[in-house]
Amino acid sequence: LGDVYKRQRIYNDTFNNGESEVYDNFAVGKAVHMHHIFPENEFKEISGYVENIIALTGSQHFGEAHPNGNTRIVDKAFQQICLIAKADHIKSNILDGKEIIYSFENFIFVLTIGLDDDRFNEIDDMDFDEVVRVINMDYVSV
Repeated sequence: LGDVYKRQRIYNDTFNNGESEVYDNFAVGKAVHMHHIFPENEFKEISGYVENIIALTGSQHFGEAHPNGNTRIVDKAFQQICLIAKADHIKSNILDGKEIIYSFENFIFVLTIGLDDDRFNEIDDMDFDEVVRVINMDYVSV
């Protein structure tokens, strides 16, 4: 599993200047935390997918993703923000073609498993607007 963290970290340092993939008030400093959007302990099937890893600052990781630093708890509202940010980064990575590390198909798989929602499988290839729409629908009642 360390490889997926390392791969994400190297990619983020190289192509995102080491900044957080989520742009908010806590995105201060370097993004040195590689965070599972869907927790590793609950979603082993997708834990090794780089599409499930997002680069965050320490403040974002322990203050927003895991409230009060409790890594057994995931803030669902911040999880939604992470997924939308990840969709944007995956789209940019695939379209800019510098060093493609993500795949649309893998992201769809991660979302289908993580959100337990088969509607993602009906989305046309590279339709990130629809991906974000379905993500948002999944969090309406959360």
